[in-house]
Amino acid sequence: MTFANYALLDHLVVAAIDLPSGTEYIERLLGAPTEEGGDHLTQGTHNRLVRLSDDQYLEVISINPCGQKPAHPRWFELDSSEMQTRIATSPRLITWAVRVSDINQIIQIPPYDQCDVQSLFRGDLRWKVALTPDGRLLEGGILPLTIEWQGDVTPPHRLSDSGCKIQTVTIHHPDTERIERTFAALGLATPVSVHKGKSTQLLAELQTPNGGARLCSSA
Repeated sequence: MTFANYALLDHLVVAAIDLPSGTEYIERLLGAPTEEGGDHLTQGTHNRLVRLSDDQYLEVISINPCGQKPAHPRWFELDSSEMQTRIATSPRLITWAVRVSDINQIIQIPPYDQCDVQSLFRGDLRWKVALTPDGRLLEGGILPLTIEWQGDVTPPHRLSDSGCKIQTVTIHHPDTERIERTFAALGLATPVSVHKGKSTQLLAELQTPNGGARLCSSA
């Protein structure tokens, strides 16, 4: 059963051990500059952004060493030793996010029923997000983070044209039927290719000013 009116790809999430190294990696990979995002005060993280279209962007995120550590685990598993080990080698794509029309309906859908809705803000940006209490990524980041933006202004509206855009998003997973059922329940309206694989992997192919680039969730 589909609860949401729509779910559309909103942004890609690239995690880094620190923001300068993540910024350098993405700017070199894409051949395009990142722009200032800001702080997530309740999560103890900060980011930089790249516009991918009128309503899509890429986020480079890391723990903010100058921020206050939250009482709860940070999102995107950034407090886990496993994630820190993964991104210490190189920044990498860890998950993606979709914008939805009613996030309170989304958390009725397994496994999003494990999530709590949190209201966040930065400046005049307002959004709701469904997060697991322990900061865990669903299906290791294969299932997207869900966001309900409050109002008409979202990050891409404030970013310069980077000359980059998403070409394809591809998922490999041992249980493709379960993943596709979840996408159908979300009302996912953005084409995403799902393929059977022995292990899970998230791939994003981007067009860049200098040709193409690939972001990968695993080595």
